[in-house]
Amino acid sequence: MNLFSGIGLWLAGSAFLVFFCAGFVSRMNFKLKRVSLLLGTGAWLFFVFSATLNGPYSAERFHNWNLIPFQGIGEIAGAFQSGKVNGFYLTLMIRQELANILMFMPGGFLIATAFPQFRNWRRILIFGAGCSLTIEVIQFLIGRIADVDDVLMNSFGAVLGFVLFQFSGLGFRKIRSFFAQKETNE
Repeated sequence: MNLFSGIGLWLAGSAFLVFFCAGFVSRMNFKLKRVSLLLGTGAWLFFVFSATLNGPYSAERFHNWNLIPFQGIGEIAGAFQSGKVNGFYLTLMIRQELANILMFMPGGFLIATAFPQFRNWRRILIFGAGCSLTIEVIQFLIGRIADVDDVLMNSFGAVLGFVLFQFSGLGFRKIRSFFAQKETNE
């Protein structure tokens, strides 16, 4: 993890801390809660972009892409069936796919929490795919590998974050109703 990723994680953690502390204090200022959610979302975006745009670069730009969905996963499955896969390669592949999913889960949750107009799985899917596609295009332009599987897994992660938001209604019902009341009053 580089310095910028660490800063992004620290900012996101700080914003969450302020948000949850504000949730425990009765009648905490609406603007403080809103600002902490927006800061957390911004810190998450900062973390994702800084973590994904740093790394090894290729000398041959504009030649490192995969536009065939699930090609990497299919190669692993084929190697696994033929017995040519080793544990390290399989572990690396699983770790990469899980990292893509887990990296975008907070985004789906935060966007749904901070922006009521995004409380629809299709909008979260479009948001996740748009952010991921932006990252992949930039990676392609700077000489890194651009992979459609990353877009798919990141989008899936954003939708899973939204599902967590929906199922977290037990713990966050008061927060969601508080935001809904404030928005209808404004």
